[in-house]
Amino acid sequence: MRYFGTDGIRGRVGELLVPLFIERVGRALSQVVGSRTVVIGRDTRESGVWICDMLKKAFSNVIDVGIVPTAAVSFLTVHHKAAMGIMVTASHNPPEYNGIKIFNPDGSKLGSDDKARIEELIACPWVERLVSHFKDIKEWPRVAVDCANGAGAGVTREVFSRLGVSHMLYNTSGEINPKFELPIGDADIGFAFDGDADRLTVVGVHGDRLLAALALYLCKRGDSIAVTQMFNMGAEKFLAEHGIGVIRTEVGDANVAAVIRKHGLRFGGESSGHIIIPKIHIGGDGLTAALTVMRMIVESGKSIDELTRGIPLLPFASANVPSDVVIKHIERPGYRIVVRKSGTEPVTRLYVEGPDERTCKTILNNL
Repeated sequence: MRYFGTDGIRGRVGELLVPLFIERVGRALSQVVGSRTVVIGRDTRESGVWICDMLKKAFSNVIDVGIVPTAAVSFLTVHHKAAMGIMVTASHNPPEYNGIKIFNPDGSKLGSDDKARIEELIACPWVERLVSHFKDIKEWPRVAVDCANGAGAGVTREVFSRLGVSHMLYNTSGEINPKFELPIGDADIGFAFDGDADRLTVVGVHGDRLLAALALYLCKRGDSIAVTQMFNMGAEKFLAEHGIGVIRTEVGDANVAAVIRKHGLRFGGESSGHIIIPKIHIGGDGLTAALTVMRMIVESGKSIDELTRGIPLLPFASANVPSDVVIKHIERPGYRIVVRKSGTEPVTRLYVEGPDERTCKTILNNL
């Protein structure tokens, strides 16, 4: 079984036992119990406090018996005519471990059929899809991830742990704060997510270079990829030299996804970090993108720097201005000028691209 061992669910706190997983366990057990009573106890491990608190939130009727031996939970489940008993303990394992033992209404432990049913309820189809898709990789790069105190922290920890990825996660709780930067230390690569983890930034790599490198990895000659109007012409020319075209669309990952569907493409994305790999699923997904980047590194035998540094970009300049500022209409032969209202902030985004960086900045300042 995936989660149940010989005596309940057990693992290291911070690896298997993370809030996201405990929440899923609680939700699964509550589907079995319904509105009936549950008895919950724990041993003296510090982690037992927050694990019990999270589990209790899943049930409508809980009898919390506090710190008691496992046998007491078994007995009290029968005594209180409860539908289930839950003991939070890792028994003889060291303190960095914890676990969950589950008892039937008659005080006995779960049988194989009941465990299998609960495992099905615990499983997150998306997590299982990622683990299944990437499980063939045996040696992963060491990775550091800035989770932006966002939604990606728990699932990233779970997926990386199950795949055996050596990882250091930063900014895993608190107010969402996407900085897209972090010191990667002795890690082989650094990633950063935004608040909902649908975007990926690779530390030290321009987004268009990343898209171009992934296009070479995922596509064949004669293929095209979906990008937006912000994609650098230097990267587009580079891909053309390798037999890969681009289909441009308006900014927004929904627009990129629509082009991918319409033309049956293998890949698409935005410079800002939305990366869509429809073979896995048709949505911007930072974690899927991170795993794909690491697989590219493993299979190529090259570092992310070696894979991206030779991809040329035309010089460019960009800025955001308040949306009520009047922008001049300027055309300059040989330069691409993009002026667009942001769809997520009250600003207008300005972008100038061309053969000379100083001229790009001058045009930008004159807009």
